[in-house]
Amino acid sequence: MYKTNTANRNPYFDIVKGLGILFVFWGNSMLYGSLTFRAIFYFHMPLFFLVSGICFKVDEIRSLPGLLSKIGKNLVVPLIYFSLIGLILLALRGQIPKLPHNPTEIESFYVSVVHDQGIGMIPAWFLTCLAVVQFCYCLFYKLIQRLRLERYIFPLIVCAFVLSCQITHVDAFLKHVVPIKLLSVPVAFCYFAFGQLGKNLLRKLESPDVGAAVLILFSVVLYVATIGIACISTVTPNLAVPVYPAWWMLLIGSACGIGATFAL
Repeated sequence: MYKTNTANRNPYFDIVKGLGILFVFWGNSMLYGSLTFRAIFYFHMPLFFLVSGICFKVDEIRSLPGLLSKIGKNLVVPLIYFSLIGLILLALRGQIPKLPHNPTEIESFYVSVVHDQGIGMIPAWFLTCLAVVQFCYCLFYKLIQRLRLERYIFPLIVCAFVLSCQITHVDAFLKHVVPIKLLSVPVAFCYFAFGQLGKNLLRKLESPDVGAAVLILFSVVLYVATIGIACISTVTPNLAVPVYPAWWMLLIGSACGIGATFAL
């Protein structure tokens, strides 16, 4: 998620990212709306945003140009690269929207580009969303420091999470006006912030005090709990669309799945 010296890397986070990538492939290979699909989609993308928050060193950001340079090198350059690949693949499949020839076609062109089978739905949405999230979090963090409200960060993020989950109920008109990647930012921002807040607790991963068998059992229990949440949910969560179930179901389901992956 960011560049760092190899000596300072925590291998557990690399393993977690690897497991997350496996879940991405597994989840997207399943039938949309199936139980396995719903269970994996409860936590696989929240996992990436949370790990990104853990790895991001906000205290090293000293200026706005430094922040923009960091985001540009680590996220924007890969975004351009993968977007070009995505555009080429879409062009080969004949899915690139035709340019509008008159003012009445502009709205339909915009909607198809950012929402349907066009540019907005290529896998690079994650990099776009993460770039915006990192920028917003740095501004938020600096503001909290200036106002000396550090002790209230956790309740603020929880409240923001509850409100962000209501994006599913946003009027359809707004979803046609705001690029779909940006609609994912509020919830992604909260998972990123949870990662920032929990990074000190997760340092214990470097020397776990329990045996492997206990961790595996704990992982299985949490994965079963995630499946249980998916069973009672009538909504398939999807950060890319975005569509969310009730906030408490998303919070519990994602927490169980993320916790199970870390334990594994």
